[in-house]
This record gives sequence, structure tokens and C-alpha cells, in this order.
Amino acid sequence: MPYKHFGNHADVWKHIALCDVLGRESPSVYIETNSASTTYRLNNSPEQTFGIYHFIGKASRVPRLHNTPYFAIEHAALKNNQYIGSPGLAMLLLKGTTVRFVFFDIEKAPLDDIRDFAKSHQLETKTETHHEDSLNGLADILPGTPHNTFIHIDPYFIDKPGPDGHDYMDLFVNASQQGKICFLWYGFHTLSEKKRINGFIRDKLTKGSIGHYLGVELILEMIRPNTIICNPGILGSGLLTCNLSDASNSAIIDYSDLLIELYKGSAFEGFCGDMYREFL
Repeated sequence: MPYKHFGNHADVWKHIALCDVLGRESPSVYIETNSASTTYRLNNSPEQTFGIYHFIGKASRVPRLHNTPYFAIEHAALKNNQYIGSPGLAMLLLKGTTVRFVFFDIEKAPLDDIRDFAKSHQLETKTETHHEDSLNGLADILPGTPHNTFIHIDPYFIDKPGPDGHDYMDLFVNASQQGKICFLWYGFHTLSEKKRINGFIRDKLTKGSIGHYLGVELILEMIRPNTIICNPGILGSGLLTCNLSDASNSAIIDYSDLLIELYKGSAFEGFCGDMYREFL
């Protein structure tokens, strides 16, 4: 099913952190497990108004945000009513340094879009697409990649096992154990769901002996224990990383602070749009 929540507030959080980290780490290989498309047509939905439009409008007055590559790329795209997704952001930011881009998706259309985007930016010889579930295909690729390989893991369900019984946290742990740079996004709609997912993540990290990681969550204050009073796309989301530099981890924390401040006093469909942060 085509991705429909592009440009929401969780995309802003995920993508501003991703862009900064990619610039700092300069990986020689970039892999994305659930790519979707490079470019989306904005339609001024409530999610987008609360997300990218709110960010661009407010961040223009915050130098720390205004001067980011993410702001520059999305501000330019916004003039054409477009939003640039993570494959496009990665290729634009890393085209001068990364020698290999690898994109997985179970949908064919996003991969066609990625190939067209790569060709238009003279990156077709560096870009490969895989029309398959990355839980299966990535296991064959990982062992042959260098340590500074960057793996962007972005499934909708991190705990849903594939045909062989493994899930995306297993992939995160396996790649982390191999020394790869791992960047995983996950979301939740209620506090009970958050509690379940947090327990699932901690259990996988403990069993895999992954001790040095960073987990940062941004949560809307409108979230409830078991009910969803409105839906801006997602009510809480986290970034889980491993093998990043200290500077990259610090930057992620800084962006969470900045976004909390940026959303103070905001609203989504009449509900408080303020956010708070928790560490995993």
C-alpha cells in the first residue's frame, strides 16, 4: 500500500535527524529497508499542516533549524508543493561521497521512482533497488558491506516477524553486532502500545548484548493510555540508533529539544500539539 503519511510531524522528526546524521557519518554504503518514494505531492492535509508546513513556518526564525540541510531541501521542495522522502534526502546529501545506495521495498512503484530520481541526479550506477522484503534480502547483503555502512530501518511494525520468524529488531541487533551504523524509526498511538514496544525493544537489545545505543522518543501530549482521540499520523515515535558517533547522538538529542520548543502552543484539530521527550 502506498505511503500516505508523508510530511507529518513524525517525518519532520525522523528526517531532520537523519539528514544531520548522514552528513556527520558520511557512509560509503547507504541501505534503506522500507524505502517508499523519493518525492511526494503535498495536498495541504491536516497532517502536513501540523507537520512540514508548521516546521518550515516556525523554523525559518530559528537559526539552528533554518541552517540545516533538511530545511534547505524541504523549503525548496515546498515551493513546488512537494515533500522529499528519505531516499531522495539520502541521495541528495550523499551523492558526492557514498559509493553505493541500496533500496528495498515490496511495492514496485516506489522503486521505479527511486531509479528515475537516481538517473536525474547521475546516480544510476551507484543505485540498486530490490523488489522484495528486506527481512529476507538484506541478510545476504550485510556481511559483504564495510563497517561504515548506514542502515536506515523504517518499517511500520518493528515487531512483525517475516516468513522465517525474524523481525526488524532482529535485523537491527544483527547489523549492530556486525558494527554497521543503525538508525531505526518506530511509532505508537497509545501509551499501552508504547509500553509494549519499549519492552519488546529492550528485550531484543538485552538478548543481543547491545549495550551502547540511543533511544529518543517524541510524544504528543494528546496521547492517551488506550484510546486515540485524534490522529495526526502517529502520536508518538522514537529513533533507536547504534554505532553512531557521539556527535551524531548529541545532535539527535538537540533536535528533540528544538522540536519540543517549536511545537509549544501548537494544535492539531483543536487538540494540544505540545510534545515531550522520553529516553528508551
